[in-house]
Amino acid sequence: MEPDLRDAVVDFIRHWAEKTGLAIERLLEWLGLSVGKFYEWRQRYGRTNQHNGSVPRDFWLQTWEKQAILDFQQLYPLEGYRRLTYMMIDARTRRGGCSSARRGVVFPPRAGSGDRGRLHADHPGTRGFRRR
Repeated sequence: MEPDLRDAVVDFIRHWAEKTGLAIERLLEWLGLSVGKFYEWRQRYGRTNQHNGSVPRDFWLQTWEKQAILDFQQLYPLEGYRRLTYMMIDARTRRGGCSSARRGVVFPPRAGSGDRGRLHADHPGTRGFRRR
């Protein structure tokens, strides 16, 4: 919700609660608004919306790093991500662990590989994973 509209709703509820003497909760019930949401809005009154999703983190791979991983993967298409990571480290292409290579870049499926090599959870009550 836009901050201006959110603040206008908070002002409206406060104004009519003071003018009529009704409880804020009663007014919110009549308007179909959640009590918790109103108090969140009241706490953020006058502030802009701020979300953590758009803030770049230090550990995120940069675009050129992702491209370097993909380029290296094209040179060795039959290698898995772990072996590929250690090969890149040995070739001084990049630093970092296997998980950053795996999470940072989703390798495209190999041509003709089908469903081979992917891990799938076993049926409930069994342990571990099985290969298809």
